Amino acid sequence: MEMLINEVPLSGDFYAINLTNVKESVYGNTGFNISGILGSDLLKKYGFEIDYEQGLLGLSR
Repeated sequence: MEMLINEVPLSGDFYAINLTNVKESVYGNTGFNISGILGSDLLKKYGFEIDYEQGLLGLSR
């Protein structure tokens, strides 16, 4: 399967599961709304960089 993040194609194995309980828990505890979870294998494969100070996730490539 392939998906796009800011017009950058990412390919790999993607799984769909119901994250309603996780989504509600995260929102209830932090006020943040999540859309999904990216695994560390995908983050490493495509060179994602996490800026904890600014709360940003970006592609280094």
